Amino acid sequence: MPMEENFIKACYEATGKENTLKDAWSGDHYGFYSSLGAIDRTNDKGNRSYAASGYLRPNLGRQNLKVLTEALATRVILDTEHSQEPVATGVEFMLSAGVIQTPQLLELSGVGDPEVLKKAGVDCIAPNPAVGANFQDHVLGGMIFECAEGIRSLDSDANQVSQSQHLKDQLGERVQSRPDEDISKSEAREAVLRNYITTQYHLIGTAALGEVVGEKLRVKDVTHLRVIDASVFPAHVSGNIMASTYAVAEKGADLIKET
Repeated sequence: MPMEENFIKACYEATGKENTLKDAWSGDHYGFYSSLGAIDRTNDKGNRSYAASGYLRPNLGRQNLKVLTEALATRVILDTEHSQEPVATGVEFMLSAGVIQTPQLLELSGVGDPEVLKKAGVDCIAPNPAVGANFQDHVLGGMIFECAEGIRSLDSDANQVSQSQHLKDQLGERVQSRPDEDISKSEAREAVLRNYITTQYHLIGTAALGEVVGEKLRVKDVTHLRVIDASVFPAHVSGNIMASTYAVAEKGADLIKET
């Protein structure tokens, strides 16, 4: 829509960066940039491609696939009597519970920091203080303006952008931070961000590669147990983690096929 493009143009004007509005592949991910999205605005307008539409639905008819909903896993049962290291009983298990619940399941199964497990009343089977550590996220901060009459809503991330000629007729009074707050200095802007910052839902790192899992995504010191989700990222990426998480999943599937 016109206001969206005007906002993007104003951001490029404020940052002095090369315009990647028509070519997201050319962005350098520093400052403001246009990135690739998962919503098809050309052939299938308004529909988003995501894990269910891309991977699950095309395979729902497979005989070897069974999906259980509203089924809460509480732990992985580890056999400690018949091998030198704990073995996940049954078939090989792949934990893909996400950056919060994957380390939680590991800890409930006895894999984690001995001190943490002791406080939770869980016997430590495979000690690893890195489980649940290294939590990282992208944070979201910004400013909110009222829109001029007839204009749809918009969140902005820089006061300078709001003053652009591209948007002068489309924005009203600033709402957040308060209009009477002087944010002309960097210290004041930092204080405002600290008050209004929130998660961007790009969580990663709590079962990090090299610390909790090895190069085959197997949990260290445990047999038949892997982690295949964003928990294994050792450090953050510069944008949304969706595509990177799918890449980990596809690589994990290939690794499983090798065994």
